[in-house]
Amino acid sequence: MFDKYYKVFFTVLTLIVTLAPVSKAQSDFKVQLNELKNVWNATAQRDTSALFAFSQNQNTIIADAAMRGLTNMQLTDIPRLLSYTTTSVSELWYLPLTTHELDDEQIKYLMVNVIEERPLHDLYSILGSQSSQVAHNILLDQLSRVAYLKNNPAALQALGLALSRSSMRFEIDETYQLKIARLALHAEMVAEQASWLYGWYRNVAVTLYPKTLSYLQNELPELWPELHGLSRQYLIAALGRNSVEWLTTLLTDEYLRHIHPLEAIEITRVLPAIMQAGEQRRLIKALFQHENAMVRTLTYRSLTSLETDYSSDIPEPAHIAHLHEKMAYLGYKITFDKSEACKIITSQDMIDAVLDFPTTADAYIPLLSECQQGPELYATLKNLVSSDSSHSVLQRFVLNSLASETSTTPDFVAVLERIAQNNAPQLHTTWVMLADVHGNTIQESEPLTDRVRLAREEELVRSDQLLKADIEVIERLGPRPMWIITTQRGELHIRLDPLRSPSTITAIAQLVDNRSHLGSPFHRIVPNFVIQAGELWVGNTGGSPAFRVPTEASEKSFNRGALGIASAGRDTEGSQFFIMHMWAPRLDGRYTNAGYLTEGYDVLDGLMQGDVILGSYLIPTVQ
Repeated sequence: MFDKYYKVFFTVLTLIVTLAPVSKAQSDFKVQLNELKNVWNATAQRDTSALFAFSQNQNTIIADAAMRGLTNMQLTDIPRLLSYTTTSVSELWYLPLTTHELDDEQIKYLMVNVIEERPLHDLYSILGSQSSQVAHNILLDQLSRVAYLKNNPAALQALGLALSRSSMRFEIDETYQLKIARLALHAEMVAEQASWLYGWYRNVAVTLYPKTLSYLQNELPELWPELHGLSRQYLIAALGRNSVEWLTTLLTDEYLRHIHPLEAIEITRVLPAIMQAGEQRRLIKALFQHENAMVRTLTYRSLTSLETDYSSDIPEPAHIAHLHEKMAYLGYKITFDKSEACKIITSQDMIDAVLDFPTTADAYIPLLSECQQGPELYATLKNLVSSDSSHSVLQRFVLNSLASETSTTPDFVAVLERIAQNNAPQLHTTWVMLADVHGNTIQESEPLTDRVRLAREEELVRSDQLLKADIEVIERLGPRPMWIITTQRGELHIRLDPLRSPSTITAIAQLVDNRSHLGSPFHRIVPNFVIQAGELWVGNTGGSPAFRVPTEASEKSFNRGALGIASAGRDTEGSQFFIMHMWAPRLDGRYTNAGYLTEGYDVLDGLMQGDVILGSYLIPTVQ
């Protein structure tokens, strides 16, 4: 019923937008499309010569699009790339150089011949992307220019991020690390502050030297409340990995009462590094009082790695509202009281709960496997997938769990046969993998043989041609369309960017028109990184669309809320997408950044693995 009313609304809105007087913005957009279509076609065809020619166009719109195109190609003629980028009028001249490796002489050429002609932050971006000791040394030398750069916040931010990225490849000594700590804590801009500290967060093996730790211990207590939340996350992670005892003095009760979920999640990760039992207990109690279910769920998971039994400090199962959280509780309970935990896990009440909320099956099946083995386990799994309440999501999770089994029995076959008879969308690759691992068993069963044959016949053969931007679709949607995704936890409103990712937006429009994402689960949730969904669950798609979308990385950074397109390598994009929990500049220039979240950040932070897409709609740009 909702879909029916939405279609009427969408039709009326499209008609209004179509019949409304053409505004200047709409008119300008049409002009841009006309200017860009040839560049986009050259990009989709990976026509290097055409893109080099477009890069020299005096129209910056065309030159910028050409630079984005060159960024997404693997070029071998680096001297030619240097020649064309450094002479272009495009402000994005630096972008292709950040995705290609320069040799030491080419890096020195940039610093001698281009440094006075181009903004410093562009040069720093190039240097930070290189696996070169020469580039690393140049960045370290630039620290002596920080006073000169005080009035250039873009350059300071770029220098901080470049050094962060470079420090993951090359070691930084105590003197330089201390300088970076001072620059970070006293940076005036939030983005600059986070840029200096990003390397400490990303490099899980970073060692904080004694002088750095002494400085931080003196400065942080006073500065802590004023630091940006992202910087606090980075520092919690870095100090926790270095087992710094005084970290807990920063995590005061007042701070914990108002802590953001992303910061709280960092604390759940460093709990094992906190040696003082009293402080551990204090933090655990505070984390269990947090309103975000993911924080509480991750706290249970952290407890499983602790030697102390904190059962008396955690909520009783009756008071756990979220089933995902209850699964995490049971995972902890198994560690200290397996018998009692398994009574709950194998109870009919728990099985009924999973049938009512099948998206929790991914967490439930590993717990069930801890409590049951062999025929008993397979009997329970068969009951799950045979139930009238069984959902395609649940059946798929069961199928995936069976794919990792190394031995087969008649009961194992019986579960597979029950799933094979179901018409719910299933990944063909899983069936093919089962056939490869258990070929003899599959051949002895007619239902399984038929299902594997179907999987092999319908195994997706994607086009060798990259999907081109559909100008008519882009024009209909306008320059700033909205993609609304409905979940059981609320709506995600995403502002799309057709001018930077036209083929991607064309693909999204096709998927929305075909209702392809409906029922698709958020199959990958990495707390404080991304939520990911978009495997196709309609018809016999095998999980992916029939088209192949070109990578459309751009100058946009992957900030919190950015919409990215999943990729298995250059030009392998399809229907899967992700939304960022937090800033991840390591994705910049490598993945398509197709838009950003405007509403629904609470939904973003609250989504659990297995939650599904209930609705997916596009709203054209309203002027």
